[in-house]
Amino acid sequence: MTVKFFSLTIIVFATIVCASSSSLTEEKVENVYGPSITDGNCTSTPANELVYTDHIEKRFIPFYERSETSIYYGDKIIYCIKVKNLRTSNVGHAKIIGGGVEHPFARIYTESARSHGMDFKIYIYAK
Repeated sequence: MTVKFFSLTIIVFATIVCASSSSLTEEKVENVYGPSITDGNCTSTPANELVYTDHIEKRFIPFYERSETSIYYGDKIIYCIKVKNLRTSNVGHAKIIGGGVEHPFARIYTESARSHGMDFKIYIYAK
């Protein structure tokens, strides 16, 4: 009797955990990691709400990965972050590592692939 109750409890708990974790992943549809990222409501981004741009360009060094962190601090709340990889090979990645959408600051980490350079353009919109 105790074993059946314990097994049933585990099954119910596992079902609840699986159901809640799948709903969390469905809500997170933004792209905050990859060669190019877009986070937030970027459907309408007027030029007067562009508060920060950065162009990160580094040449390759054989056998090394290049990286840089871009930091923005401001008074307005960020609603859109766009990071575009300008390399045609699309090697390297960008990642929001602090702040971001719904915050007044953002830290964006960019990294090249080994033996490749990097060329990223960062746009942050806030109001």
